[in-house]
Amino acid sequence: MIIMHINNKPALLLKMFLLVGMLSISSGNDFSTIAAPPALIGGKVDLSDWSLIEHDSYKLRGEWNFYYNKFIDPDSIFTFANQPNGLIAVPGPWDNYIYSNEPIGGFGIGTYHAQLILNAKDVNKNLALRVNSFSTAARIFINGVEIGQAGYLADSRVAMQPEYYPMILDFTVDRPQVDIVIQVSNFYHKQGGFWAMATVGSENKIRQDNNFNLVVNLLIIGSLVIIGLYHMGMYSLRDYTRTPFYFGLFALTIGIRALLTGDIPIHHFFPDFPWWALIRLEYLTVYLGIPLFMKFQQSLFPDDFPRRLARIILVVCLLFAATVILTPPWIFTRTLILFFPISLIASIIYLYASIQSVLRKRIGSRIFLFATVILFASFINDLLVSAEIIFTSYTTTYGFLVFMIAQAFLLSYRFFNTLKTIENQERELRRNKDNLEGTVTARTVELQKVNRRLKALTRIDGLTGIANRRRLDNSLKVEFQRMKRSKKSLAVIMCDIDYFKKYNDNYGHLAGDECLQSVASTMKKCVNRPADLVARYGGEEFCVILPDTELTGAVQIAERIRSSIEKMAVPHGYSTTSEFVTISIGVAVAVPDENQAPKDILEVADSRLYKAKSDGRNRVNSDE
Repeated sequence: MIIMHINNKPALLLKMFLLVGMLSISSGNDFSTIAAPPALIGGKVDLSDWSLIEHDSYKLRGEWNFYYNKFIDPDSIFTFANQPNGLIAVPGPWDNYIYSNEPIGGFGIGTYHAQLILNAKDVNKNLALRVNSFSTAARIFINGVEIGQAGYLADSRVAMQPEYYPMILDFTVDRPQVDIVIQVSNFYHKQGGFWAMATVGSENKIRQDNNFNLVVNLLIIGSLVIIGLYHMGMYSLRDYTRTPFYFGLFALTIGIRALLTGDIPIHHFFPDFPWWALIRLEYLTVYLGIPLFMKFQQSLFPDDFPRRLARIILVVCLLFAATVILTPPWIFTRTLILFFPISLIASIIYLYASIQSVLRKRIGSRIFLFATVILFASFINDLLVSAEIIFTSYTTTYGFLVFMIAQAFLLSYRFFNTLKTIENQERELRRNKDNLEGTVTARTVELQKVNRRLKALTRIDGLTGIANRRRLDNSLKVEFQRMKRSKKSLAVIMCDIDYFKKYNDNYGHLAGDECLQSVASTMKKCVNRPADLVARYGGEEFCVILPDTELTGAVQIAERIRSSIEKMAVPHGYSTTSEFVTISIGVAVAVPDENQAPKDILEVADSRLYKAKSDGRNRVNSDE
């Protein structure tokens, strides 16, 4: 088992890295004592004492004049007929703006107007207006001149074309008074209006800030994509756990979302990327990101995550995702407000499961909880910034990056220890294998010896110690074929102990066995060539196979066997042939051919044996 404690060096280094990262993120916020710029109030702001060239860019946050359900021509903005309906907070959607005692909702058209009084140093200078996005189409005018457009304005859903397109719009003015007029229409998104921050300042400063933000965002997006692809590749190589798979998918999902939100970096690569695809992917990354995070945490700490709740969250998120795929934007954008309580419940469950993992001392659970808290803190920070309660920068993307780096560290640490364990196990297996191979080799040698003994036992007669009938039959077939190929003679000698039944009945079976053993031993001594075979044929009968032997030689060996048996002088008082044990022999010799079989020569020898017995026993017969 791989065990990781929070107090080891890698974990401490990671915690220090996370803390330094969060401090560096927060250090990007300006907490100095520089005087705050004037506020945009009542649709006007006096910047005569605040130079856009010398100071930081000015955020157009505040109260704008609002003309509901009208596209006001910039040249007639100050006519009596075109009085504003009131003031509206920017940035922010117009949904809750009260008109005729009712909120106007998200769909409709409207015009925004704000007047700036510039410092004399900013007149006839290269200035720029940076706008992020509108919901969901807009035209921008400065002092009556159109300087930019996103989408196509119209007063109906059929005629308008939505688009999110961040822009930096260069302009110069020849007088301090600057009137900014923005016409907006929306019939596609639940929320409409001037909902993102706009900034005005020197062109160089605006572009420098934009390029810096773009580089930082691309670095973060690239890191997320690389982390995601790396862990997906890790899973493809070692698929015994799905943790890197879910983590890789989650990282890719967050990377894709970062491409589609904020400054919308995807437009730098695909300027014509369709709004329909962008808005669907933006919502899908939200609805699928939560279950992917859940599956990642569940695979990391499977015993600590409530499985029933996990299944419910997964089903609910998939239903929301299906709504995005199957319905138009003016319908599925309404589902986000319904998803907030789901995401809140899921976050509480995540924190609960993380705390359970820490209490149960799971591997890496403290780092996981620490990174999760940082991630949730970045969410809270962004909510407070959006509500204008605090004025730090948005940190969710950074929070995700810190979280991803922490999790990548944990997974890499786990895999490192897993690989180390596997290597140790492999070395142990090799040692065991070597020992096992030595043991197997020794056992194999022993088994071979045993097998040889068993094989020999299957070919040897248990009583006499000479070849048995099975070996006799096999040897006869082999020698018959060999002699047939070489066209040489094969001799077979059949022997039978005379009156053995009387010997056995009168002297007893033990004496009979000893008699058979003596006869077999004597017969074996009478043949000397390696190919010659003496075998017990059955009962008191024996057989001798003599390859490459003519009749004369076979008769000589048969006579040698007969006389040797008689010379043993084993008493046999119940024989009518001799007072000792004797043997009768039949000899057959043939040159095997295609018309013969091994049994033929055996039958001839057997018939001659019976001829010898009928002629008086204790003799050799080689004639018909």
